[in-house]
Amino acid sequence: MAENNIYSLAYTSPATDLLEASDLLHLMEGSARNDQQYKITGVLVRMGSRSMVKLQGRFLQIPEGTEQDVELTHSCIQTAFLITLFSVGDS
Repeated sequence: MAENNIYSLAYTSPATDLLEASDLLHLMEGSARNDQQYKITGVLVRMGSRSMVKLQGRFLQIPEGTEQDVELTHSCIQTAFLITLFSVGDS
């Protein structure tokens, strides 16, 4: 029987600018397309504070999937954002 290990990676990235609700919606839509393309699942959490109607802070992301798919996704994100790696592991 083949073993199906789920690989996960937890890291944070800065919100590079104050974000409006429409920016977050655009980010969610793009993430959903990419997750489907790379066959990964996971969680994306915005951490921060509200300044009037704009949001600032950091994102916590924990993608899950095959090691190859998660690492490929992570390398694409690294080119766009400064990230802080928390941990790497199999579950």
